[in-house]
Amino acid sequence: SQALLRFVSLSLGKGNVYQAHQYARVIFRLRLIELFIILALAFPLGWILAHNFYHQPILALPITLAFASVGGVLLGDYFVTLLQAYEKFGMAALLTILNALIKLLALVVVLSLGQPTIILITLAFVLGPTLVAVLALLVAPRIRQHTPIATRTIITIFHFSKWMALWGIAASLAGRIDILLLGKFSSAYETGIYSVALRVAMGFTLIGSSLSTVLTPKVSRLIHDKNQLQRQFIRIFQVVGILIVGMAIVALLSPWFIPRIFGITYLPAIPIFYSLTIAAAFFIASLPASVSLLALGLSKWISLMSIVQLIIVVTIGVLTIPSLGGQGAALALIVAYAVIFALNTSYAVKKIFT
Repeated sequence: SQALLRFVSLSLGKGNVYQAHQYARVIFRLRLIELFIILALAFPLGWILAHNFYHQPILALPITLAFASVGGVLLGDYFVTLLQAYEKFGMAALLTILNALIKLLALVVVLSLGQPTIILITLAFVLGPTLVAVLALLVAPRIRQHTPIATRTIITIFHFSKWMALWGIAASLAGRIDILLLGKFSSAYETGIYSVALRVAMGFTLIGSSLSTVLTPKVSRLIHDKNQLQRQFIRIFQVVGILIVGMAIVALLSPWFIPRIFGITYLPAIPIFYSLTIAAAFFIASLPASVSLLALGLSKWISLMSIVQLIIVVTIGVLTIPSLGGQGAALALIVAYAVIFALNTSYAVKKIFT
């Protein structure tokens, strides 16, 4: 997905529609290969997991359906990302919302039947991604299917994507391992308090991720013009500064809305939320650099930074969680995001302004 977003946007920014179609075709074929592999493995994996792992043979069909539905998710994601590369963000957002609405409506229908089965509930979840994939196919930009694919295009995508795959794994672990460490080194109560604070702070992360999705194709189209790239970098920093001020205001209001939403039992989540807001501020502040580095194709650097982030979170978490609990987990995130902000920003400034 990151390769599709970056290379198609880059080619369109240069006015090279032919090359943009080449990149889109290669990645579409890779998605189809993934889809067919998943479909081929869905039934044997469903049977093995149901019989040998869960020891519930009745789960074989639902698990098979769940695996098979990943194909719809992959295709839907491809077309939504293609729309984003063409900067058709409204349609991409509409399809994403439609996916959630279809799943919700399907679940309501299934539950209203009175005796919902696990197969019907699984089908309700499968329906959303499948229908969205079909609709996305109809509204996505047309790609020339007879465009010859150069070997160099395939190699370029492979070298970029292998590092982005490593980034995805390390970043996912770094974003989830705090809860695992709390469960290991702290109490269930402390984990619950932290989870509430983290759930509220996730709103900041979602805003940052959404902003990154919008900015990546825009910045990718500018990398051939250094002056425009420099101006865009400064503009993004200005937007980020406004967002951080808004985050600080939300944090100051948290003593009012957290007890009203979650109850007075979760008052101890407020100071943890303050700390997580600081961590999120460093995450948001890193956006100008991370988006620019991705647009410049520096996937190796990005993946290495995600590994550094994971190491910091684990190391500081293990050292501080036993004594500080949720604040220790939050401290680990603050240090990790602060270090990544400093390293990414200094490297991006070097690449863009020198």
